[in-house]
Amino acid sequence: MARADVVAAGLWIVGMASRAGFEYWATHSGAASVAPFGRDNLITGASAWTAALLLMALAQVLCRLLAIRVRARQVSGLANGLVTA
Repeated sequence: MARADVVAAGLWIVGMASRAGFEYWATHSGAASVAPFGRDNLITGASAWTAALLLMALAQVLCRLLAIRVRARQVSGLANGLVTA
């Protein structure tokens, strides 16, 4: 079991809002900027952009999992008397 603090919740909200904001911007007023960027960087088709947004979400989940694992080891070490605080 893990408990998120205010910082973790804030970072999660920022990550989710960033992806949603980018999607909205890219399909509305930012389309004129996104299209040349995609063309110049050989990002073609909606599936490539979808994959990028999904990879961003996956990276967020993996970073959170890594942070939980590191914290669990720290707490385990403290509980066993292996680490001094």
